Amino acid sequence: MRSAPAHPLRLLPVALAALLLAGLALILNPQPARAASSQFAIAGTHSVGEVSRTAVVDDARQRVYVTVDGDSAEGPLSRIAWFDMQTGSPAAESIDLPQAEPTDIALSADGASLYVLHNRSGTISIVDLESADHEVREIGGVPAFPSGVVEDRDTGMLYVYDSSALTRVDVATGAVSAPIAISTERYPLIKDAVYDSTNHMIWIAEGRAKVITGYSTITGTWVDSLAFPVSALAVEGEPVGGRAAALAMDEGLGELHIAVSPTLTDSWDRTKVVSLRVADGRFVGTPIEVGENVYEMTVNPTTHEVFTTDGFSNTVSVISPDTWTAQTAVDFTAAGVTAGTGAGNADTWGLDVNADGTRAYISHPYSDRLSELVRTGDLVTPMIREETPGQGDTEEPPGEQAPWEGPEAPAASPAPAGASETSDGGLAWALNEYMLAWSPRPLGATTHENAEFGFADGSGWYDTVSGAADIVWNDGIFVQHYPGLAPEVSTTLGNPRLQIAADGTGSLTFDAAWKVSGELASDGYRRVALATFSDAVITREGDRLSLTATPDFTGRALELNGRTYPDSYPADFVQWLDPQLQPWWLTTGAAMDSEKVPLPFSVTATVVEAAAGADADTGAEGAADGAGTATGAADGGVDGAGEAGAVEPGASTGAPARAAAQTAGSPELAATGADTAPLAGLAASLALAGVLVLGARAARRTTR
Repeated sequence: MRSAPAHPLRLLPVALAALLLAGLALILNPQPARAASSQFAIAGTHSVGEVSRTAVVDDARQRVYVTVDGDSAEGPLSRIAWFDMQTGSPAAESIDLPQAEPTDIALSADGASLYVLHNRSGTISIVDLESADHEVREIGGVPAFPSGVVEDRDTGMLYVYDSSALTRVDVATGAVSAPIAISTERYPLIKDAVYDSTNHMIWIAEGRAKVITGYSTITGTWVDSLAFPVSALAVEGEPVGGRAAALAMDEGLGELHIAVSPTLTDSWDRTKVVSLRVADGRFVGTPIEVGENVYEMTVNPTTHEVFTTDGFSNTVSVISPDTWTAQTAVDFTAAGVTAGTGAGNADTWGLDVNADGTRAYISHPYSDRLSELVRTGDLVTPMIREETPGQGDTEEPPGEQAPWEGPEAPAASPAPAGASETSDGGLAWALNEYMLAWSPRPLGATTHENAEFGFADGSGWYDTVSGAADIVWNDGIFVQHYPGLAPEVSTTLGNPRLQIAADGTGSLTFDAAWKVSGELASDGYRRVALATFSDAVITREGDRLSLTATPDFTGRALELNGRTYPDSYPADFVQWLDPQLQPWWLTTGAAMDSEKVPLPFSVTATVVEAAAGADADTGAEGAADGAGTATGAADGGVDGAGEAGAVEPGASTGAPARAAAQTAGSPELAATGADTAPLAGLAASLALAGVLVLGARAARRTTR
């Protein structure tokens, strides 16, 4: 990990009377809670090679990789050795590297490659783990004295950083960018960097300015407006002090953990961990004290426990998320692994945890060893923490709702013979749960209540015989995806149009525009399908029509830039977006994939019955002509004027829409004569369940 500041001067023992201020001290300099019996034990300590500073777990191959210096003048300049997690011992094999002085090592998100940085050579070694002989290639032009490397897990792009800047590396092409400034300081001091796939952000600990800043992988720029003042964070009127030394991102909780180590001017020794809720840039909880001089920090992906390697203490501290207190999980000096404490004996460095959270691996670079820790005990439920007091009021006074300034809504197609006009149409849709992490605003007469967007006064027509329909609404939605992180990144959607064909397939299209930055935005609006569906449930009660539908997503594969994504929104919508925005609408393997799934939407309308004597057959035939077969919207078949299109090839088109007419007897499906009462009950249950889920989700987001 990164080098730490020199060991601060210790204070003289304080007077006994100061103990009376223990309550205040717990807030300003909280002491860790020490567990009576640790849940962690050393399973073994093994020799792995010279100066094995960093370690990375490969769960698929059951290995823990470490970089080691060359053994002799005749041998390789350096190599990668590994500990076999299955046998519990170091492997005899190793991978030779072409350059000396390996520093950081990282495993690619897909598990296919290892990335190794080297001091002095200005190169990065790329190891192909899937080739029989572990082929190694080099990319030059990176910093000569790198501090670390972080991968954009959504695109595979690497970012190598030294103390002053980031350097972007395209692993596929070998292209290397010029240094990317991330500070206005004359001599910046980047201490650590981590990737946040939810926000598409690289969070950076800038030690000189004593802030956390960010680089947006969406815009490809440093977000200079982001500068969270960690050291200046005041708790009960006193600043935290120190500077950020290490970072760890818990995407499940949406929290960035920041290890703050003292500088020479600070009057405390042990590192403090503070946490930033990245969705709104608010610190939560109070500082948690761990060991002295943290080198590395990581989050247990299963338990949400926060691990730190405390170099000067030669300990591993673990913060439990149910109480947000720390314990010393292992004291390596007490266990006979290390020789003492302080800067001269610091020998606890690299850190990684396996996928199920049961084992952790810690390197001892100056005694050439690797320790394996085993975790036992139950999983705990993380406690959601309140905001740290004293951060100021973030409530903004409500402003006047902005108007819709996009194109006019398209007109519904001519109503076919036998079809009925509709009026007073309503559309309610929350889109997906990912929307709860963004900052959406309704435009025009659109409403936004309980996470759902509401459109009113829709008009068009509906065919009671075939179930075909065409209904159009006005106004729209403006979505700032991350107003505090990348405020210009936005998507605008408006003028929804529902079209259902006689075969039951349908689409919900919108006029869409997007923006990434002032220089990168869509060329106006394009009408695209945001949802396609089949087998919609349509019921009638008197003259009131109700519809519910679940958009297609799961199993609709989409290929973009040589990569196939297994699930996606309609192709014409995704392809209309800038490539940096597309991952939000695809399953990419990111932690938030489950929240991208489109939620069901509902439509209501008043039906004005067709004139008596209309020919039902003609009406059905005309409906098919008017609404189309929903074949083209998802594949770019909708033109700029908003003409109908439909699902992409391969989407389901076989199930008819359920059209039910209210009669003097029981409700019936017009096309099949089937009883709709069970379907109506099911639809109501699903709608209620959807409201409960969305309400709970919104509440959970609010608590963050």
